[in-house]
Amino acid sequence: MSSLNNAPQPPAPPTPPQDPKDPQDHHDHRIDEHDFSWLDLGKGVAGSLIGGTIEGVGGAAAGLIKTPRITFEALRGVWTSKMLGPVLKSTLTPVVLAAGLLAPVLTTIGGLGYGMFEGFTTGAEKNPLAAASKAVETCKQMHGKVTQQVVDAIREAATQQPATPQDVYEIKVVDAGKGLLSSAATAVIDSVGAATSVAFHVPCGYWKVSKDIWKSDVALPLKVGGSSWPPQAPC
Repeated sequence: MSSLNNAPQPPAPPTPPQDPKDPQDHHDHRIDEHDFSWLDLGKGVAGSLIGGTIEGVGGAAAGLIKTPRITFEALRGVWTSKMLGPVLKSTLTPVVLAAGLLAPVLTTIGGLGYGMFEGFTTGAEKNPLAAASKAVETCKQMHGKVTQQVVDAIREAATQQPATPQDVYEIKVVDAGKGLLSSAATAVIDSVGAATSVAFHVPCGYWKVSKDIWKSDVALPLKVGGSSWPPQAPC
């Protein structure tokens, strides 16, 4: 009998590792359009405001701080490139400078919009504090990784060598003048056209999206949050 008691026991099966994305992990609550509560909506709105504010300010800061460096690298890349002729280099210089002046405005708008979207999803899935942490991390990437990738791409393009003289890109002086005038006129026309298109289509788009949301079977809080403000008159 004692020999049976002292017999070696088979080892217990190993415990499977916990999957960090296991649905039982309540810290990572994915948005369910059919089970979206008023609390989720409140967290999403708060996260959207926090994320939009942080990333909007972060985008503006990135534009103001990093744009001069990127603009300098772009100008240096243009003038040191062996792939571009002197006339084309002179033509591209004002274009690069104009892009540098517009970059802070665009990064601010882009940061604000992306921050609001990212903040809503993160806030609804987790909490508004998580949205703040996510926005800060995104801003760090804008200031560090993304900026360095742009600079590296510019430097890599500037080091390319033409295989033959025919591979060098060049234009005539007359064509350069035409190109600058054409680009300026196109910028004005596109700006007016884009503003007109936005003023006409955005209200119509809001109305149609709102109608589709209210016709869907998603939860009521998500309908309220997703419909935003429809225009007073349908399209």
